[in-house]
Amino acid sequence: MPILVPAIGVHGKPWMHLLVDVFQRLSLPVDGAIDGPVLPAPRDSGGKEFSCRAIESGEVTAFLRQFLGLPAPVAGERGVSSHSLKATCLSWVNKYGVSDRTQTVLGRHCKCASTADAVYARDMCVGPTRELQRTIEAIAGGDFRPDEARSRYFRFPPRPPSPVAEVLENQRKDEEGVQSAAAELEEGEASEPEEPFSLSPACGASEQDDSSSSSSDDGCSSSDEEDLPPPAKAQRLRGRVPVNADAQVWWVHRRSKIPKMLHLVNGQKATPDEEQIFACGRSVSRMFRPAEDADVRGPVCNTCAKNA
Repeated sequence: MPILVPAIGVHGKPWMHLLVDVFQRLSLPVDGAIDGPVLPAPRDSGGKEFSCRAIESGEVTAFLRQFLGLPAPVAGERGVSSHSLKATCLSWVNKYGVSDRTQTVLGRHCKCASTADAVYARDMCVGPTRELQRTIEAIAGGDFRPDEARSRYFRFPPRPPSPVAEVLENQRKDEEGVQSAAAELEEGEASEPEEPFSLSPACGASEQDDSSSSSSDDGCSSSDEEDLPPPAKAQRLRGRVPVNADAQVWWVHRRSKIPKMLHLVNGQKATPDEEQIFACGRSVSRMFRPAEDADVRGPVCNTCAKNA
């Protein structure tokens, strides 16, 4: 896995430019192909000359304890060591509530590379590193305090979101709405229940709308006439036509569930040689076939029905 680190520290400021400046002063490579370890071991105590081998964990421990002003570690005693640099960040993200998968990748454990996505993923460390960066920024802003008691890990009451955060949250919700609508269009919505309607105009509309009183009076009988049976009601068929007609042809997906969703090839014949497009805008592929008589009872694609 590549070496990827957050660029903002717990003080809330970028620090990578300082590291690049130090590396350049020590004549260590900072870009391009690095032939050897990123941090080689120093040859002397002054740290001005470096060997070809990588620095070892024991040397990092000695440097870290000297930097913090701690005495040399006692044999068998657990104290600050090179592993503390890794364990501290993993403890932060664990308390912050990131997923186990993220913690495994950040810890660079062998089991994170045992799945197929680790073999084919080129940027597997990007997402976990962003989660670590988000945790560090929460620490820098005072919203997350991992050294406090469990009941005081997070700021309460929470800090109100900034205008930038509100804009980003609204954009995220809009993107989720677009993705949800696209998924519904891809899968196809089941047709709404068929609603019967009357073939004759409705009576009584003149009481609500004066402008339509003249037209409603012509079609409605007066109240003093004898009651007539209600007119026959017709079933709305959403423009369905017989299957395999020349003008409109209904198609179904070969692997869809039963009953199958009906799609309409509007104004085209069911010939597989020419390119065809459904009335909903989707292309006709080999995964679709012309509907049979048994498929006509299935639900209809709403978009196809509207464009029929």
